[in-house]
Amino acid sequence: PGLLEEVHISPSKVKGIVITHGHDDHVNENTLKISRKYDIPIYIHKKTFRVVSGGRSFPAAKRQIRHHTDQIFSISDFKIKPFRTRHYAGRRETVGVPFGFCISTKVNGKDVRIGYVTDTKVVSRKMVKALSNCSCLVMEANHSDAMIKRNRSMGNEPHKGYDEHLSNVKTANA
Repeated sequence: PGLLEEVHISPSKVKGIVITHGHDDHVNENTLKISRKYDIPIYIHKKTFRVVSGGRSFPAAKRQIRHHTDQIFSISDFKIKPFRTRHYAGRRETVGVPFGFCISTKVNGKDVRIGYVTDTKVVSRKMVKALSNCSCLVMEANHSDAMIKRNRSMGNEPHKGYDEHLSNVKTANA
C-alpha cells in the first residue's frame, strides 16, 4: 500500500493479486494480510496455494482465494491467460505450479496485450506462442553467464538456483 500511494493509487482500486509461483519473494504472509485488509482476491493455482499455506487452513482468507488453472480468467476488464513456466529452484514442493500470464484489455477501443514472465529456466515454444502479439513484455533476467564464469574462475560460486532463471542473453534472445 505504501508504494501504491507513492504513485497515487488507492489500494481500494486493486481488483486482484495474481501469483506466479510459491517462492516467498513472490507471495508470503504479507500478501494474505494485504488481501484481507483491503478485501482483494488472490488468484493462485491450487497446488501453489497448498505450498504457500503449508497445508494449513486459512478460514478467514477463503473468500479471498480464487484458484486458477491453465484457462483464461477475468479480473475486472482484464482477461488473463495463464501459461506454465519452468522454475523449480531445487524442489517442486517449494514452488507449486509456476505460471506466466498474458493480460489483455481494451484501451481507447484497441486491444492491448501485456506479457508477464518471471523466474523461468527456459522460454518454450508454448510460452512464445502465448506471448505473441503482446504490446508490452515484462520478463525477468537474472544473471550474466559471463559474470558467473568470471566469478567461478576467481573461486566464487553463483547464488543458489541461478540456473533456474533466465540469463540476460537468454532473455534478450527470447
